[in-house]
Amino acid sequence: YKLLCGALAGLSAQTLIYPGDTMRRRMQVDGIGGEPHKYRNFVDCFIRIVRDEGVSGLYRGIRTNVVRCIPGAAIQFTAYDAFKNLFGLTT
Repeated sequence: YKLLCGALAGLSAQTLIYPGDTMRRRMQVDGIGGEPHKYRNFVDCFIRIVRDEGVSGLYRGIRTNVVRCIPGAAIQFTAYDAFKNLFGLTT
């Protein structure tokens, strides 16, 4: 039960955050190797991705991220709860 809840929480968080992460990654590599910059700022990056690739462009590569995220989040939440119980901590 706790493993599933942790996996779902991690999946939800990653799905909400992923478009921002996509834009961050694209802006990090923008202009690498002396090439001209493609994006002026974060908003320009968002507009260009949506215009050129559609909304799905913001989620390009999310499958790989989901495969990585679900086990990690499930283990993290389960371990947190187990250690909390082990040390008798309540919130």
